[in-house]
Amino acid sequence: MSDFDKMSDLEITIAALRKSLVDSLEKGRGLTDSARIARALLNIYSDRDEALKKEKLVNYHSIYRNILNIILLLHTHIILFLKRMANNIRKITIVSKSINLLNRILQNKVIEEKSSYIKQRNNVVYKTALYNQARKAVYLYRQTLFAEDALRIGNKLSADVYLCLLPSSVPAGFALQDKFGGLVICDNVENVDVDRHTVAPVHPRPVVRLANHAAVGTLFACDKLMTIGNALAETLKRYQRPTLVLENFRNYEEVTPDVTARAEWDIPDDGRILFTCGSIVEGFDNVLRGLALLPESFHLVALCRFPVKAQEQQFRKLITELGISGRVHLKEFVPYKRLASVAANAHIGLIVNSVENPNASVGLPNRFFDFLTAELPVVATAMPDVARLIDDFSIGEVVHENTPETWHQKIMATWDNREALKSNVLNAKKTMSWETKEDDIYTFMERPKRVTMIAFRDLSRYQRFNRIARTLSKRGVKVNMLFFSKNPDEENLLKGVKYYYTDSMLLPDTPIKKLSSKA
Repeated sequence: MSDFDKMSDLEITIAALRKSLVDSLEKGRGLTDSARIARALLNIYSDRDEALKKEKLVNYHSIYRNILNIILLLHTHIILFLKRMANNIRKITIVSKSINLLNRILQNKVIEEKSSYIKQRNNVVYKTALYNQARKAVYLYRQTLFAEDALRIGNKLSADVYLCLLPSSVPAGFALQDKFGGLVICDNVENVDVDRHTVAPVHPRPVVRLANHAAVGTLFACDKLMTIGNALAETLKRYQRPTLVLENFRNYEEVTPDVTARAEWDIPDDGRILFTCGSIVEGFDNVLRGLALLPESFHLVALCRFPVKAQEQQFRKLITELGISGRVHLKEFVPYKRLASVAANAHIGLIVNSVENPNASVGLPNRFFDFLTAELPVVATAMPDVARLIDDFSIGEVVHENTPETWHQKIMATWDNREALKSNVLNAKKTMSWETKEDDIYTFMERPKRVTMIAFRDLSRYQRFNRIARTLSKRGVKVNMLFFSKNPDEENLLKGVKYYYTDSMLLPDTPIKKLSSKA
């Protein structure tokens, strides 16, 4: 029989309590264990006489010693627990003091930050108010900023000729001319007065007048001028500067119709296709009403954008009201290199600009030459240069009275005469090609070795300046371009041309980025 078997129930209970207390001390348990053991010990002690009699134990003195031993252990446990608690209290006190200190620091920091925030907020409010006033004259401000950008690039832009697109970019040309010499030539592709542009900028009248006066003074100070047609050239005679009329002729090319475009339009094989492209501002409603008068086999495809959104909504509503939704196909622009082959699917090209628009009244739009490249006869409003060329080459009809009935009559006359017009259109295409102008460009610029082109427009996509750059490069001229763009066309950069651009027209010291052809 083992020692355990000889023990009574009371001895076993006391031994178990003692072991539990020792384990509790060794494992550092808290007051909960001590309380539990103490309660068990009190129960044993209060029933000691009854228990001893029941167990009939002879060696009850050892039991008392074990009980006292447990009491001592319990006392030790409580003392150690209290000491730990005292240490914890000191730690808690230190932590509490640290928290209070940190809290005061944070409160002071919050007060400082709040004060700083209020100052910053007030500064933002002030600068916003200042900007709201200054932006009224942003058209002028950005011109001087652009000139500073040009000077930051420095001698990389030095040239014999600074070709500036519109008067707004001429200050940058003047800045470079003052530092490095050379000629400043302004290319006027629109009216000089900004409020007579196709889409006039929205500025307070005093700013518009100041911008117009600045443009006029700028052209008087230029060495030479260029423009796109005879009508616009007439408006430039007052500046008494040597002026080159450089129409937006295209390079001569044989074009094959892009049949995938025809499939995208979803027009029946026997459909008669009228084609237009570019920005649409005014006069489009009469074209739509004229279409409604034509046989249902006539369809209008327009690769266009509407700068004035309210007008777009009006035109779309009119299309629905006229019941011609299935015959009008408003599409997005296509890449320029595809434009002629896409247009070649059509039968007649339309130029719909209203001559009531100040710029259209003197314009000669690119699309006229796009249509010739696609070998399309043209029906157009009575824009002076367009009307003259249509009549001179007998390649279509001019809409002198912008009414639905006139559009209907002129389109039908062109359709009925389309076979006879084909040879005239081909002759006009050959005669009015870019190649016929290249020597004139080089001579007018006085045979330069270096030319820097400057514009607020994205020159990586601007076909007129790209053609000029190719012409100059073929003659050994080094060409640089400085322009504004948010997203230049890096895939179609010209070989040998260096491109510098900024993506901000308002912030000073914006980094100037450089591009070059991957070819």
